[in-house]
Amino acid sequence: MSGWARPEWVIMLKACKDDDTTLLDEAISMTAKDDLKEFYNDASREATQNSAIAILNNLIERGADVTLRWPSDAKGASKETLELLLAHGWDINARDSPHNREPFMWEVARELRFR
Repeated sequence: MSGWARPEWVIMLKACKDDDTTLLDEAISMTAKDDLKEFYNDASREATQNSAIAILNNLIERGADVTLRWPSDAKGASKETLELLLAHGWDINARDSPHNREPFMWEVARELRFR
């Protein structure tokens, strides 16, 4: 089984949706040590998109990097979530140069302009 079909990933998705750190702990305990970095990255993205503050704080306590790779990963996140990310080193103006993506604020401004 690979990726999102693995039981630990399914549990992590539910944990992020429900902001349930007990479920996150269960999913982490099922994850192979070699897969933890990828797991933490995916959990951080899912927690951000679901504004799961408890999950993000749990990941931070574990030493995980909660800064996002793509600006679009923060779309729909709550103000509190964005403030937490900024407090932990997320650069709201960062660009992903290999893919030439726009900074988060530009994506949000463009999206609002067309509504």
